[in-house]
Amino acid sequence: MQAILSQMPCGVMLLDRDGRVLLINPLGARILRRHSDTLIGRMLQDVVPGTQVFMDPDAAACRELELLMPEGMVCPIGYLSAPYVDPDGMRNGVIVQYQDLSVLKALLSKGQDKERFVAVGRVVAGVAHEIKNPLFGISSVAQIFERELINPIHRELAQALLAETRRLNHLVDELLVYGRPMKLRAERCDLSRLLEEVFQVHRREIREKGIVVRDEQLVPKIITYVDSGQIRQVFLNLLRNAVDAMPRGGEIALTLLLEDRYIIFSLADEGEGIPAQIFDRVYDLFFTTKKAGTGLGLTICRKIVQDHGGEIILESTEGKGTTVTVKLPYRGASDAPGAGSPGIQKA
Repeated sequence: MQAILSQMPCGVMLLDRDGRVLLINPLGARILRRHSDTLIGRMLQDVVPGTQVFMDPDAAACRELELLMPEGMVCPIGYLSAPYVDPDGMRNGVIVQYQDLSVLKALLSKGQDKERFVAVGRVVAGVAHEIKNPLFGISSVAQIFERELINPIHRELAQALLAETRRLNHLVDELLVYGRPMKLRAERCDLSRLLEEVFQVHRREIREKGIVVRDEQLVPKIITYVDSGQIRQVFLNLLRNAVDAMPRGGEIALTLLLEDRYIIFSLADEGEGIPAQIFDRVYDLFFTTKKAGTGLGLTICRKIVQDHGGEIILESTEGKGTTVTVKLPYRGASDAPGAGSPGIQKA
């Protein structure tokens, strides 16, 4: 019996009529994050609060509950309780079979998120495409007005209209990047040089805001194969966020390294940080705390990085700053398109 129980693909325990543990298999103890020695002979409810429902047997019903584990996490448990009847026909306890549903629920959630992302992406791309044409017409008319209007006030209004159409065009372009499948145009790229070019764009603003850039951990030259236009956008968006987070100056620490066939880029600022109550929403579509933000910057960065086979990690402490780390697989000449690269294809 012990040999059979040890091979069961689920937790199995026997409780007496009072709820005391008489028997439990090794997997059952692991699911409850306890050692079997701490359970045998003890009231289960005393050791694992919330398990009193096990004492209500219903052999026909699989049920679910959430248990608080010793490390503080909540674990979903699926269980089936059936009465234990001895050879004399007397009910002397309960037999419980149970499983940890954490992995299953995570997989289901991931699948649902992916389906939701695809559906929303199609809608967003369609709407953005429909907006693009009218915006072109409005922009063309505004340019004519700006050229031909004599009244300075009217010309100023035309310039304001042009500025707004440019802003909307930028938003539409970001929506299209988010919504449609992205074909990465892989090319040989020096990431160190690309990063330097991005910083040159904002060099004056960085200096005027009193921001100091510390770049002791920058590899002078990292040649890899990526879509340089898309990665440039990631660098720009992350730098833009860091600069906006430090209106009164501060320090930006840069890291660009090559470790174990991965390129590690991180940018740490000394800004206001992200409040804990909104941290889980930073990748939500259109969510932003900026007055003039679109709420698409980080979402697009994550999509670009994931399309390159990498990941983006965000860490933040309110009042102290934020660190964004981008991890990309390194692709040398032997991994370039045409040489068997699995992740990036020619456009």
